[in-house]
Formats: sequence, C-alpha cells, structure tokens
Amino acid sequence: MNTIIEAKQSLKHLISEYENFIKSANRDDVSEETIRGWINKMLEIFGWNVLDTNQVLQEKVLGASEKYKLKEIESRHSRPDYSLVSGSIIKAFLDAKDLDVDIYTDSATAFQVRSYAWSAGVPCSFASNFEQLVIYDCRFKPDPTQAATYGAIQIHFSDYIDNFEKIFEHLHRDNVRTNNLERIYERVAIEGKHTLDSNFNVLLTEFRLRLANSLLKNNAAFANNELQLNYYVQVILDRLIFVRVCESRGIEQPEKLKSFRRTGFWNTFKNSCYMEFYEHYDGAMFERDNKFQQINLDDDMLSEFVDSLYYMA
Repeated sequence: MNTIIEAKQSLKHLISEYENFIKSANRDDVSEETIRGWINKMLEIFGWNVLDTNQVLQEKVLGASEKYKLKEIESRHSRPDYSLVSGSIIKAFLDAKDLDVDIYTDSATAFQVRSYAWSAGVPCSFASNFEQLVIYDCRFKPDPTQAATYGAIQIHFSDYIDNFEKIFEHLHRDNVRTNNLERIYERVAIEGKHTLDSNFNVLLTEFRLRLANSLLKNNAAFANNELQLNYYVQVILDRLIFVRVCESRGIEQPEKLKSFRRTGFWNTFKNSCYMEFYEHYDGAMFERDNKFQQINLDDDMLSEFVDSLYYMA
C-alpha cells in the first residue's frame, strides 16, 4: 500500500466486509484461524507481506536470549503468533485471540504480549481479534498481576478510522522498520517527565481517600479521631513511597514492595517497617509505633497502589 490515503480507504472496505461477515456468522463458531485471516488482511493494508519471512514470522519460537528473560519473569510463553521483523531484527509482536477473549480486560493476554516484547527489547507490541486492537507499552518489566489497561491503547474496530493515524504510525511497516516505534516511545518518556508530577498528585489524591476509607472500615479506633486518621494515612503513604524510591535508586532490592504480596502485603510490610527498615534507616520515617503495628488494611487496595508506583516510575 503506497499512501496513507489508500491504506485508510482499504481499511474502510475491510471493516465493512467484517461487519457483513459477523452479522451472518455464529460468533461461537468463528475460529482463531478465521480471525487470523482478518488480521492478515489488516497487516497487508499496513504494508506487511505475511508470506515473506523477512517481514513476518508466524509462530516462530523465540531465541535463547529471549527465553532466558522470559524464564526470569516466569512466563511460559515463547511462541508469538506474529513476529514483525526487518530481516533478522525483531521490531514488534502481534498475538491473535479468539472473539470470546476480552483483550481490553484480560491481564493474561497483556502479560503474554508484554513478556514477548520485553524479552526482545522492543518498545511496544499488539494483541487483536480484529474487533479489538490493543497496543501495549512494553518498556517496563512485565508483571502478571498488572492490569491489562496499564500503558495500553485500546481501539475497537468501529473506531479504527477515527484512530487511523495512531494505528498507522504504530503498525505500518515503513514506520516499524525505520524505528518509528522507538521514537514514539522516547517521546512518550519525555512527555511523561512533564506530566509525571500532575499524574502522581492525582494518584495520591485518589489513594488517600481509599486508604482513609480502608482505615475506617478495618479499625474502630479511627472512627472518632480524624486527627489520628489523617496522621496514619500520611505515615503509610510516606513509608510506601520511601521504600519504592529506595528500590529505584538501588538501595533496596528491585521489586521489594511487590515481594511482600507473597506472604500478605500489609502484615509483611508493617512488620518490615518495625524491624528491617527501622534498623536499616534508623530515622523518624520508621519510628517504632505500636499503634501502627495494630492497624489492619485491605491487601488488594494496597497492592493496586503499589502497582501504580511501579508503572509511573
């Protein structure tokens, strides 16, 4: 496909064909092989020859270095549906899914695609069942517990034309093979530095409210003591963020906070504050406080906040 105008027109025709197809099809009978047929047509519109192994590898097992990194994050996947390549160089991955998979919310799909891309050191990759297209930011170490929405651009096929320029810059072969994806995600990183403070403030504001509600729900002592409630909200926030910053600077082991989930996040964290962190940092941040030790909190709420700290970093 030579021009962006021609590609856009061809995509319009393909969407119309798919709408007619799906109206007459029994969705339960639509196989992944059929879905791949539609994805192949879409790739062809964006300049890919799916039969040319210098452009697209289908179900090609990843190499030893990628497998080593996949083992590091305990990913059992090693055979992406599509590897988009420039000669021998992997540029991105695309995984095809059945129509019964809601890619927007499926964290297993997100982890699978992120794992492929992270292992190969590519900045983003894709998942699609044609009806849904998701572009994942894959610059961060994948975590199977991370929400599917983190760093994801989600586009329904009915919105492909409205989002055509975004799809084109991510998926067109000329853009992919000339390192446009790398430039896009360098730009995202630069822009992110300017928006990080405001985004972080929004995150903290939302979490403060959830943390206060959890403290009230799980600890009767705070019901009539707003001053103490606000004090411990701030103490908990300060300690969580302090440990996360220490991780990012190499003072604490990577993903120290995440490791607490294996034995129950809140109890492990507050016990570490009382012993390990107090002895390590010997300062007011981790002053031993029996009231702090008696606090009960919801692990799920805390884990979600901790995930956000890793993504925003």
